[in-house]
Amino acid sequence: MDIKRVAQATLIASLLTSAALGIFALISFDTWGPLQTKVWLTSLTVTGASIAALACSYHLEKNKNVLLAASGIAFSILGALLLAVIIWGEISFREKTIWRLAFSCVTLAVAQAHVCLLLVAQLDPKFKWAQTLGSVFIGTLAMHVLFLIWDLVGFRELHNLNMRILGINAILVTVITVLTAIFHKISQGEQPASGAVSRNACCPNCGTVNPYRLNNSTAEILCVTCGSKFEIRLIG
Repeated sequence: MDIKRVAQATLIASLLTSAALGIFALISFDTWGPLQTKVWLTSLTVTGASIAALACSYHLEKNKNVLLAASGIAFSILGALLLAVIIWGEISFREKTIWRLAFSCVTLAVAQAHVCLLLVAQLDPKFKWAQTLGSVFIGTLAMHVLFLIWDLVGFRELHNLNMRILGINAILVTVITVLTAIFHKISQGEQPASGAVSRNACCPNCGTVNPYRLNNSTAEILCVTCGSKFEIRLIG
């Protein structure tokens, strides 16, 4: 049994189930009450956790960044469970610890899912800095949010400063995310010229799939992940 495929199937099933419950809650009752609110919030919670976990699951399937992906999935599940306890247990904001734990798990799950998505991009070696810098910015943003959640940075005393730092960090994360997407497109190269045949080849060193163009039965490929060079040649 492929555990990774089972986990992915479970995540997809939970996503579809939560969507069905949310729709059912919206259309099946004449009046909106506490039960419908709980079902709807639970649906949103499960959907969000499933999306974050699916973003991380790609790396588990490829056996890359396994620790990052596995911990991201774990935080997604734990955060969803804690939020479900809060929703159905009607826990008030006075119970600060469980609220802080829940939002901490959500913050870490979102941050790790974001990093996992950045690392999916196949960049030319000269653009790899974008993924590294993006991971750093996402990490610092997540840490700042955690400090605010646990009130470790004097939020009330330094409200203006905290909001400015948080805003700057969020802008940097947005910019580097967009840049990574642009660099990914650039790294794939332009469309094949007329008469060229577009194919993909796995790097013999790291296993990354690299696009290439075959002209006159040969092609020289530079791996976008590890920078290795190898040649494809058709014989006969």
